[in-house]
Amino acid sequence: MPALLFTLTLACADPNTADSGSTAPLDPAARVEQLAAPGAWSVGYTEQALQYTDPAGQPRELRLAAWYPSPDTDGEGVSYLGIVQDELSWRDAAVAEGPFPVLLMSHGSQGYAEAMGMLARHFASHGWLVLSPDHTDNLITDDARTTEIYFQRPADLSAVLDHASTQWAGVADLDRVVGLGHSFGGYTLHALTGARYAIEELAPACYDGSDTSNFCSTMSPDYEAIFAAGLVDPRVKSLISVGSGDLRLFGEAGIAGIDRPGLWLNAELEGAAAEGEQLQAWLQGPEHRRAVVLGANHNWIIDLSAALDLDASLPTEDGWRIARVLSLAWALKQSEGDDTVDPILQGEVEIDAAVLWTERGG
Repeated sequence: MPALLFTLTLACADPNTADSGSTAPLDPAARVEQLAAPGAWSVGYTEQALQYTDPAGQPRELRLAAWYPSPDTDGEGVSYLGIVQDELSWRDAAVAEGPFPVLLMSHGSQGYAEAMGMLARHFASHGWLVLSPDHTDNLITDDARTTEIYFQRPADLSAVLDHASTQWAGVADLDRVVGLGHSFGGYTLHALTGARYAIEELAPACYDGSDTSNFCSTMSPDYEAIFAAGLVDPRVKSLISVGSGDLRLFGEAGIAGIDRPGLWLNAELEGAAAEGEQLQAWLQGPEHRRAVVLGANHNWIIDLSAALDLDASLPTEDGWRIARVLSLAWALKQSEGDDTVDPILQGEVEIDAAVLWTERGG
């Protein structure tokens, strides 16, 4: 674990300012700045534990991080794994009266629930409940990337939504759920939102030893049946996929199964950028948008991007600002039908010179 301490210092919002979901007429450039700035709410943070039975029938336990709107006017800051100090999210603050739309987050391989804490706090300040689990057995100090994790990760997110229906009742509006995943988290959201596994082609190569990848490492007929059945959850209404990979597990026909709108973001310098182009060509169905963030590398959206992406030319704060604007604009469009963000998502107003919108293929 890096011996580093990062402090996030975005200014607190004036509680008298307009909420991000306001449909009052705004100049498009002003709308960009409104989305980039913290929202009207104070932000509470808490941790919970949940248990469920995974698709293979095995018990599984998750640590869940949650950020939420709070009526409190002061509180105790939090530290994420002793690495990132967040003085603007307050531990165990009071929960504001909901319901609020839900942002369901999935961290990358060997990540942790708070890996995108900066972005989670931003959404909560704009009136969202953000839920992000540790994907057990795929964490910084606990990584066993075997066949099981490929079906457990999507199942983890479904278990979080089940948990929210009781433990966050009245706070979570489960009719307005947007999923956001980084890297392996993007794969996780693909499986959850309709992508179909090419298991008839994948499984024989697992069994005959010609495929020695992690996906095949503990493959069995029972696991094959899980992938064949799929891991789709209709409660996730749209997705934001950032630097995702593992497209071969679905193939063209499988990716075409994604049946809800998606925002696809790639960093110019990451290896997944080429896969992003391929994915864009395969997407069918509802509206999708894809942008490339120039000068950024794979971890541009996470809190530790400055420590991990030393070759990136895009300043860290600029990358975070782009992440805040694009993801919140997309989430508001999909959850609220907010048309004030259309000029942003259509590329008619510049967010940053580093944002390059790409044309839809396929």
